[in-house]
Amino acid sequence: RGDPSTWRNNGNAMLLPGVLDFLHGLPFFTQIGKISIICNAPNSKGVEHADIEFDDLVSEFLWIRTASSNKRFYVRDPDTKDKHMVEGSVVWFDDHLLHNIEPSNQSCQFSMKVDG
Repeated sequence: RGDPSTWRNNGNAMLLPGVLDFLHGLPFFTQIGKISIICNAPNSKGVEHADIEFDDLVSEFLWIRTASSNKRFYVRDPDTKDKHMVEGSVVWFDDHLLHNIEPSNQSCQFSMKVDG
């Protein structure tokens, strides 16, 4: 998923060169694969899910939202089943874990998911 040979820039990437420059300038990725921009409609509940089900596959991603966004992201604890709400604007985690968003009543709350 973080393999850049698997993904190529599409027309949207050409419209957002500053986003690509920013992400490629981050000091913690050795490579970047897929970059997704996710826009949620008001009161969208999302779908709680894990992206990877294979224990032997290492898969991590970065979730980013703007400071002005009220989009709330959580990761579910695999042992207690509690939701751990992300308080900041950036989270890096193992996407074997269940995760989702909480509904927001504001229009077009967006975030980015970066596979690295």
